[in-house]
Amino acid sequence: MLYTEPISGLFARLAQTASVKSALSEGVRLACEATGCLAGVLTADLDAACTTSSWLRHDPHGLLERVASGDATLEALTPTGQSRNDAVSCAKALLREVQVPLRCAGRDVGRLILLAPQEASDEQLKDRITGIEAALAVLMAAVENSAAGPLSGVLSRAAFRDRVVSEVSRAERCGDQLSVLHVKVAAVCPYTNDDEVGPWARVGLLGEALGTRFRASDVVGLLAPDRLAILLAGTGRLGARIAARRIEQILRVPGNDLSRRLAFDSAPPEFCLRTFPDDGGDADSLCRVQHWNAEASVVAMAAVSPG
Repeated sequence: MLYTEPISGLFARLAQTASVKSALSEGVRLACEATGCLAGVLTADLDAACTTSSWLRHDPHGLLERVASGDATLEALTPTGQSRNDAVSCAKALLREVQVPLRCAGRDVGRLILLAPQEASDEQLKDRITGIEAALAVLMAAVENSAAGPLSGVLSRAAFRDRVVSEVSRAERCGDQLSVLHVKVAAVCPYTNDDEVGPWARVGLLGEALGTRFRASDVVGLLAPDRLAILLAGTGRLGARIAARRIEQILRVPGNDLSRRLAFDSAPPEFCLRTFPDDGGDADSLCRVQHWNAEASVVAMAAVSPG
């Protein structure tokens, strides 16, 4: 069954309220309704592995945190007024996550994660929300694009990766180095379910501000809702560490308007570093951070004392 009428209602809500967040929230609810799932979340972070990393969620029974932590007890799954038999049926239904990639114009823009009935196959669930999935993808792409573009000087994920591919090719021909400095701001400016601007907006603001303080050959891009990256052409590890230190100094200036707006005074961003060719020879290895915590501490210490 295709939910064509609710999908048109989703865009009608967007036209009426001018709120992308409201339309996305309605889309998650419709996806749960169409599939019989009791909860669902929407995430723009392509590296997120679970339902705890989300922007919008439909969770009327408060199940997501308990299921994610393994605490899916019958009591936790029993809505007010339901019998224990109903709770047993509910518990059997909440045993797995189904992740639905959201793609727009041939690229991934996010994921819809559903707490799915055990008896329903992934294919059945996805067939029921084909139209909803497409609508969510279009809206998610709009959210990302609003924080990136020619006016801000900040590249989207796809555009930044394409630029890294091009720069790696040039570095290979010239025997040169390049670095990608990752800047994570999740602990500093998290987005919440009540946040109308949602993911990307704050980290995009940081990227726009930093882009004016680097060389013309350096490129700033968004890689996740809590992370931006700076492509430093012709720059090795030492130069990238100095760049990390420069960012910290910019944000620690007393009375700095950017620090005040993004609350950086108490919690500065974390850094990770990828250098070509030492840390990888392609764009994927340079744009991904596999073990953020371990690598971030190394770069942070080096940034304080680049020598």
